[in-house]
Amino acid sequence: MASGANLAAFTTGRGSCFASSPRLHQAGHKLPHVCGDMDINCGDIMDAGVAVQEKGSEIFARMLGRRL
Repeated sequence: MASGANLAAFTTGRGSCFASSPRLHQAGHKLPHVCGDMDINCGDIMDAGVAVQEKGSEIFARMLGRRL
């Protein structure tokens, strides 16, 4: 017997979206305008120097329904 799963996330840097998956936003300067539409700010990788691995762990944990 075999099984598997797929995880999908919607990424944007230009504004709001309608998606049932977690919504990742990378344009940190726009976040105050779209914060109700986005779930995870990825702009802090560039803006605040957050490590890509750290942000990846945060995204994975959120997709599994956990908070870090």
